Amino acid sequence: MSGLTVDHEGRIFAIDEEGMPRARSGFSVRLPMAPRIVVMVNGFDYDPTEHSNDNPHQTLFREWASKIRELSTDEWECFGFGWYSAELEPSSWLGGLTRSHWNPYRWGWELAGRAAGILAQTIQNRLNASNDDICIIAHSLGVRVALSALAQLPSDAVRRVLFLNGSEYSQSAKVVATYTDSQVLNIIVKADDVLNKLGSVFAPEAFIKAVVGQSGIKNPPDSWLDICLDDPDVQQRATACGYPNISGDNPTNIADHWYSYTHEPNWPLFADFITDSPRFHEFNRKTADRKTAVMPPATTHS
Repeated sequence: MSGLTVDHEGRIFAIDEEGMPRARSGFSVRLPMAPRIVVMVNGFDYDPTEHSNDNPHQTLFREWASKIRELSTDEWECFGFGWYSAELEPSSWLGGLTRSHWNPYRWGWELAGRAAGILAQTIQNRLNASNDDICIIAHSLGVRVALSALAQLPSDAVRRVLFLNGSEYSQSAKVVATYTDSQVLNIIVKADDVLNKLGSVFAPEAFIKAVVGQSGIKNPPDSWLDICLDDPDVQQRATACGYPNISGDNPTNIADHWYSYTHEPNWPLFADFITDSPRFHEFNRKTADRKTAVMPPATTHS
């Protein structure tokens, strides 16, 4: 698995086989030369320079890459975009305070903007081949990174985007959604108490509660599909299409912000979307009456 690391100062590193940053000598900030690429973006509370569970290259990205390769018949290059997003540790509280942020999450929110520029550059530097199939998976605050990057790229640069429990504001996401040609599957979890109860407290805009991971966007374009994993109707339709037991809420764990991707039965749906499977398009057709129109099949770049 390839990837890069952005540290707390914005320095960019390639990663070694263990997912740790290595010397930057000769390192080119661009995606690998592969026809099918999934770019994975972590959310809040990660430090990709550490040799620990806080390093997404060593944990999160390996899990996601394993699922994509297990469930896909095609060869996909999985690329980890690991950015320092502040942590719930004393050093991050201090780091945030020295930068006029009263909590680490607000510092992470600011860092997401810088990371978005680097992600956009990384993708832009790869836009040479005419048939690149570039996709993005992002969770939580990583959704803010991905959306901000899409706004800086050509509208057709990224083919498909999977958002999980996104913490970006719905009104900001709507602006990008109307610009980009990317097909977006936005996963909503109404029971996500981290977003519902904590996001509006710690995020920069204290009086705005609508985020894409709980509210989606109003009047989405045809290329944007909001799916609530906890909606019984959605679950029934998903089962009929071969996706049984999808769920976004862990009944045994309060405020489980990560269940959308740790719950194994959700991954066939995610993988089918990323790989543009006919089964996903059948599921999309069955949910057509819940949105304005059916998401069209992906097309190759011209």
